[in-house]
Amino acid sequence: METRRTAAAPAGMLGGRDDLVITTLEERPELTDRLYDLADAWPEFMLHDPVGTTLFHQVAVTFPAYSIVATLGGDLVARGRAVPF
Repeated sequence: METRRTAAAPAGMLGGRDDLVITTLEERPELTDRLYDLADAWPEFMLHDPVGTTLFHQVAVTFPAYSIVATLGGDLVARGRAVPF
C-alpha cells in the first residue's frame, strides 16, 4: 500500500508536495540500510537508556510492516517506527 501526500494536506515544510511517498519498510526493504543516514531528533534523556538503545534499532528489521519511510524524489527524508502489541 503506497500513500501519497496531496496538496490538500496541512501546510508544513513539505506541504503541497505531490512527490512525497510514504511506504512501509516491508514494501521498500532496500531502504533499511539507509534509515540511519538521517540525523536523530531524540531529546537528550532518550539517549541514556541501555535497554532502549539495545532494542530500538531492531524494530525496523523485526517489524518492517510497522516501520514507515518517506521518500521525496527517491531520497529518504523521514522515518517512523511503531511496535505492535
